[in-house]
Amino acid sequence: MLAFTSGDASSSDVVGMRLAASGVSPDAVPFSIGAGAGVQNLPAVAASTAQFLVTYDDDPDGSGPVGVSGRGRRFQSSGPAAVDAAPFLVAASGFGSHCAFSGGSSYLAVWTGFASGRFAALSGAIPVAGAGPTPSAVAISPGVAGRDYVFPRVAWNGSEYLAVFIDGVFDGAMGAFTELSVVARRLTAAGAGR
Repeated sequence: MLAFTSGDASSSDVVGMRLAASGVSPDAVPFSIGAGAGVQNLPAVAASTAQFLVTYDDDPDGSGPVGVSGRGRRFQSSGPAAVDAAPFLVAASGFGSHCAFSGGSSYLAVWTGFASGRFAALSGAIPVAGAGPTPSAVAISPGVAGRDYVFPRVAWNGSEYLAVFIDGVFDGAMGAFTELSVVARRLTAAGAGR
């Protein structure tokens, strides 16, 4: 599945198309994944054996990073039929730099969250079957005072997840991160740290 943004900087939606192994799409036109007021963008796709999960940023009022929520929607791999009637909430606010991976019976979404003036790497399990719930956010970053944890990525090896993210300090005056290092953490299928 290919998911992308359609629109402009002030009003955009997330759309998708399935791709065959040859790279050709059986879909004549893109189908809607997430639409609404404002900007829906930056989709990420995760695949399980029979479906895809698309997560994306939802910024309905243009408030920027702190006001961005995360949404998700699952689709059958055999066609553009949505598993979920409408996108579901993944994270209420401060959602960004996200991705997901399937561990069989569930997906694990990871994202950068913002709270108390600092960035944190968070995770949440989303089931492959059943209703698309808002996952309980679990902090996967160490939470050291004065540090920020951003740009998490995740992979599954068949028994556990491995999340990697950047550990640094955000310097608001410079508008950049300093003192950077990459941190890895093993996670259970539910997204908790080991």
